[in-house]
Amino acid sequence: MQTSTNKKARAAELRGSLLAEQARLTSQRMTDLQVLITPENTAAEDRVPLLHDQFVAITKHSRDHQRLAFIKSALQRFDRGEFGICEECEEEIPLGRLQAIPWAAYCVSCQERIEGLGSNVKQELLLVA
Repeated sequence: MQTSTNKKARAAELRGSLLAEQARLTSQRMTDLQVLITPENTAAEDRVPLLHDQFVAITKHSRDHQRLAFIKSALQRFDRGEFGICEECEEEIPLGRLQAIPWAAYCVSCQERIEGLGSNVKQELLLVA
């Protein structure tokens, strides 16, 4: 059984991980999109790799945007005192899962069930890169 002090220290560590990831994603967002600026005089043979790079940048930007939304939601759960509690079954999310995916809103069982149902519920496991 974890002591209250130990639990608070782990929670502070997880909150710090969320804030660090939020800062990292926020700081790199604009630089990642610089590839979208296409020079006017780009040769035809240079357009295909440029389009690929733009596609990759847009895909990454979209994934990062969704991850930021998950992080914001996790920080709100911290503020409400609900962090680490599965939003579906209301059981504690195991510490190992939270260390791997600090923005996780569901325990593994509920996440698998939600994904199996093809639900539109946010699937944070897809964002682990």
